[in-house]
Amino acid sequence: MVRVLLPGAGRFSCRGRVIHAEVDGRTVRVNVLPTEEYLRGSLPAEVPASWPPEALKAAAVIVRTYALGRAADRAREAWDLYPDSRDQMYRGRRGEDRRTDRAVAATAGLVLATGGVLVPGFHHSCCGGHTADSREVYGVSSIRAPLEGVPCRWCRASKHWGPWSLTLTWEQVRHRLAARLEAGGRVTDLETEGTTDSGRVEAVRVTAGGLAYRIPAAQFRLALGADALRSTRFEVRRGRGGVTFRGTGWGHGVGLCQEGARALALEGRTWREILQVYFPDAVPVRI
Repeated sequence: MVRVLLPGAGRFSCRGRVIHAEVDGRTVRVNVLPTEEYLRGSLPAEVPASWPPEALKAAAVIVRTYALGRAADRAREAWDLYPDSRDQMYRGRRGEDRRTDRAVAATAGLVLATGGVLVPGFHHSCCGGHTADSREVYGVSSIRAPLEGVPCRWCRASKHWGPWSLTLTWEQVRHRLAARLEAGGRVTDLETEGTTDSGRVEAVRVTAGGLAYRIPAAQFRLALGADALRSTRFEVRRGRGGVTFRGTGWGHGVGLCQEGARALALEGRTWREILQVYFPDAVPVRI
């Protein structure tokens, strides 16, 4: 069973049952349902149901692994999963599709583990050429085994690979980073610091109000907007009026590259072979 936080307003058609919980003085709705039924409403929201069946099966195993890992991590909290990009997208009954239902059924109960421990079931849209080590994005503290990055040549044909660009004025940068700039003030400079083994920026150094701030790249990306600064595989070009970011990939880059999985499936790879590419130290196990 998993527990999913539901939107605060409006009707939401879902399987299982809905309970109410008091959190910080407010009442929230939580959908409690079997894991396999959760996947029916989550998987087609994470990957298109029109994708090859083997890619859908690979994604089903990862979505299940992620959900059960979060349930273990948050056992003492009011819910296990957010229904959006803070965890995994979830649309309930309205999001279900027969094609993804078949992928869920074909992999029922299967998760990825290493040494008997669930791997972090991270996944993203497009790695841009190399997946990221989980420690680059989430740090070293984890109750489960960290994931190492692997090269990926399969996602390059995807429209999400790029290259993409984002141009912001210095005032727009200041506004989006306001919570990070303690002293405030006008942003006058921005530069990258370090490159990870996967080709991603390690940190960004921002000069504002005469002070310098070092912001980890993953946090910098979220502050600017994850759909605007699509990944941390970027370079910076500064101008008098602002800055332009140019890069490849879309998402945090850890774990399963969804676009790579799609391309591998089109090559004829099975879901097990796809997962072996991105999680070489893990094996499917049935829970």
